[in-house]
Amino acid sequence: MILVINNSRDLYKATMTPKLLGILQSLDIDYIIIEKKKELKKIKKKYPNNEVKGIILSGGPLCISDNVYYNDIIKNITATQLFPAIPVLGICFGFQVLGDVYGGTIDKLHYHNLGFKQVDVSNCELELFQQIKQKKNIHTFFFSHNDQIKHVPPTFNYFIDNGIVIGIEHKDKKIFGVQFHPEGSSDGYDIIKTFIYTFCYN
Repeated sequence: MILVINNSRDLYKATMTPKLLGILQSLDIDYIIIEKKKELKKIKKKYPNNEVKGIILSGGPLCISDNVYYNDIIKNITATQLFPAIPVLGICFGFQVLGDVYGGTIDKLHYHNLGFKQVDVSNCELELFQQIKQKKNIHTFFFSHNDQIKHVPPTFNYFIDNGIVIGIEHKDKKIFGVQFHPEGSSDGYDIIKTFIYTFCYN
């Protein structure tokens, strides 16, 4: 089972998170959508025996640089605290939450980075990217963000392309983050598959 921390303010009006859920369904992976912090303790009590295999911190319209409300980010933090040994994937806003919480610096871009961008992963050493790297070097990912990680937390390795931190992974834990929306393209789909099958259900 995968816990999806929903950072879309309205899931039914969101574009990306429903695509993420569709991918999990296509992979025949059970999931639970978490909207509020209080739901997590109920999940912990209901499933005490390792049924939770992974956590995905979804993207959303929020920006860390806009001084988001405590309630907007606490469910993301609580999920990683209640399930400390469970693999985590942060997407876009979820990626920035990880960067912020672990001591990095989040900065606002002077533009909205939106659309499909080609990324060269040939020099990427992050584990999450190794399977797609074996297929080809240039991949197309979908981006939609106003913030960026300016300084990466010291406990994380990272990958930069075109001046933007594209991916991070914790040096000791199975905690990963990507600035793009992997659910937004066929190349990104393989990132989600790698997270699920290599790190969560291996």
